[in-house]
Amino acid sequence: MPWAKKIHVMQGSSEYFDLYWEEGNLLNGEPALPPSGVGRLSEITLPQWLDNYLFKIRSSSYRPDPRKFSLNLDNDLEDQLIYLGTYFPRSFAESYCVFDNLLRHSFFERLLRYKDKLRIYSLGCGCGGEVVGALQAMRDRAQYSGKIEVTGVDGNESALEIFAQVLQRMGKRQSLSLSVDTKLQIMDDTWQGLDAAPDSGYDLIICSKLINELYATSAMQGSLYLRLAQGLGHALAPEGVLYLADVSNAISLNGRQVYVPVLLNYELQQLSDQDDLVTISPWCCRAGSAHCTGQNCYTQLRVRAHHSQNRDILSKFCYRLLCRSEIAERVRPPVRYLRCNALINESALERDLTGCCPSRVFDPEHKTVDAFNLV
Repeated sequence: MPWAKKIHVMQGSSEYFDLYWEEGNLLNGEPALPPSGVGRLSEITLPQWLDNYLFKIRSSSYRPDPRKFSLNLDNDLEDQLIYLGTYFPRSFAESYCVFDNLLRHSFFERLLRYKDKLRIYSLGCGCGGEVVGALQAMRDRAQYSGKIEVTGVDGNESALEIFAQVLQRMGKRQSLSLSVDTKLQIMDDTWQGLDAAPDSGYDLIICSKLINELYATSAMQGSLYLRLAQGLGHALAPEGVLYLADVSNAISLNGRQVYVPVLLNYELQQLSDQDDLVTISPWCCRAGSAHCTGQNCYTQLRVRAHHSQNRDILSKFCYRLLCRSEIAERVRPPVRYLRCNALINESALERDLTGCCPSRVFDPEHKTVDAFNLV
């Protein structure tokens, strides 16, 4: 059965209307999408080819264990099959929803549609949920049919094997011209492999849920998100996009509990003009440290994943999309955001909090606008 989805949609610069669509119907084995340019996708049913691969071909199982899978470097093959059935769909849904929204912006949709070749680099790629989610969104939203070169780097050999296999499966089932290269590399205290990708010219660089593990397991304790963004930013193509994502729970840092989104946001606000990296989503974070007063800013996005083993999985995470300043100027925020309240944490609404950007004084007379929606 489909479910009704209600969203608030901007009309012009400040007016809203309510729109409903039914989400989750399978049309020829693929998820039905909401209309282009409308709202923000917040839930997704796994495409049939992926559901079959995970649960029938690979016989993965849905067995949540947050404590065990908070650190994944030493997972064996049995662990990976549990991860595939439990956490891969969440990563897929997170990435799919983020890139579906990005590609609803006409600039990125046109940019991708006319590219002959797409180069993707994923650091800490794991089994590939984020890459598969992004590629599926590109296929569904922009009908991308050019060549795709994917490089995945991880410290777990069995994860890299699955990464290559699932992407090869996707290439065959989606008729994609897709090549996959994997590199086994363990991050250490020398920062080898973390400061920069091996070469440049990547259209998309993905790093998801790696840094919280490095903070938890290594002696690297200084500005990891900042150094990662600076290093990987140099490997972006002029029109490339950097996707940094992580969990939204707390981790132990220097003997105290720190929320990952707060840490990520604080560090990335230290990017300078010389780094030439500007946040485009959440769009209220694009102003940089000179205008940001949110020293303890907690951002969280929530999406839901649905598949044959579980019809309703809620995933909570934080992320940033960054690009060159020249491109950011062509992707202006969808509203006159100085005259609105920018919603950055949906779950705060359930606790009667504003959940809005602290750099803008909350005004009940102003509209509350989704800071994760680019259109």
